[in-house]
Amino acid sequence: MNIGPMIKYYRLKKHLTQSQLAEGICSVPHLSKIENNHYRASEATAFLLLEKLGIDLSQEYEKYQLLKTDLDEFVEAILYYDLESIHKYGKKLKEREELYAQTDLIHLYHIYMMRYYSFTKNLGKAKEHRKVLEKLQANLSPLEELLFSFNIGLLLFDENKMVEARDHFLTLKSMSISSFIIRDLFYQISLCFSVLNHPEKAVTYAKKALTYYKEENNFIRTVHTQMILGINYARLGLYNEGVDIYKILLRNTRLLRLDNLYHQIIYNYSLLLLRKNHFTEALHYLNEAITVFNKGSQHHILSLLAIIEILIKLKKDPSEIREHIKEVLQYSHSTNLKKYALLAQKFEYELTSHNEMYDFIENQLFPFLKKHHHIEEMMITALDLAKHHQTLGHIEKANDYYNEYISNLQKEEFQ
Repeated sequence: MNIGPMIKYYRLKKHLTQSQLAEGICSVPHLSKIENNHYRASEATAFLLLEKLGIDLSQEYEKYQLLKTDLDEFVEAILYYDLESIHKYGKKLKEREELYAQTDLIHLYHIYMMRYYSFTKNLGKAKEHRKVLEKLQANLSPLEELLFSFNIGLLLFDENKMVEARDHFLTLKSMSISSFIIRDLFYQISLCFSVLNHPEKAVTYAKKALTYYKEENNFIRTVHTQMILGINYARLGLYNEGVDIYKILLRNTRLLRLDNLYHQIIYNYSLLLLRKNHFTEALHYLNEAITVFNKGSQHHILSLLAIIEILIKLKKDPSEIREHIKEVLQYSHSTNLKKYALLAQKFEYELTSHNEMYDFIENQLFPFLKKHHHIEEMMITALDLAKHHQTLGHIEKANDYYNEYISNLQKEEFQ
């Protein structure tokens, strides 16, 4: 325990100047260096300063150990994704900010509160702690600097700045990294690549993270990482590998009654089955998953769209399909959900006329996807339009859409 921050805290609390406290004990510059952790006080000087401030060092040490234990417990909860403990210790740390300000744990306090607020999606509060840390940055230890930098990457991810987050994490990886964060770093890189639809790289880094998580029996993070693998195996067409992963996930999350994860896995597994054209089985899982998603949530809307697609392929009753389309349109009225409304409208046209459907795709859906940089959907749509125009003998238009697909594919590979 470094007593410098404690001496400064109690001096200010007692409204003493450095000159008043240092009088008869040491010089003012000497005291300043002690308070700012630039110099460790000798035993005699420390005793005199503490005595003048009326500080019982044994009590302060006991308090310090309790504060450090709470930080350690919070870190472990974060590492093992223990939601109950994360919220418990996050609130506890917040209540004890003044106590942390008395110690040399104050930097770690701000680092972990930044992590806590990032975790709870309170980005405003996370940024407040980031600003404090930026002011203190010159005094951070190498480990504190590393943890702070990792948190900056998390904040970029939470702000949906995926390319910046990925590049930030990759820069960290290229440094000499402490084993303390390496598994989470690999996990975050794999997650960024997954969101950016780079399945090969997502799988590569997910496997690296998985090795660490399995070694330390980190079950929840193992599940999260296997979910990334399942999603990206499906994207790569490695369906058997994907099925193997999902069977393990479904069994383990069901046996351990991890309901939220179980239903998320059911949803992801149903999309893999849809890619394999196992429509009836995919529909079964989607109908189970959709019952637990909040109405109007992204997963609820996406499940409805997948159900609509399957029902059309199975040539089910159009009236039932239109009910689902109506529901998607009902929940997709806001601007950020317009893509889902357009996809629902596409299915509506598909029920009546393929020619009208392709007119709609070409004149409304594709321009929207391109304008708003929905790259994955835009590439799929460009390929679909290219094949459509090729069938009609519109070779020039078909080539235009093939070129759209290829140019975006090359951009994706470059990134």
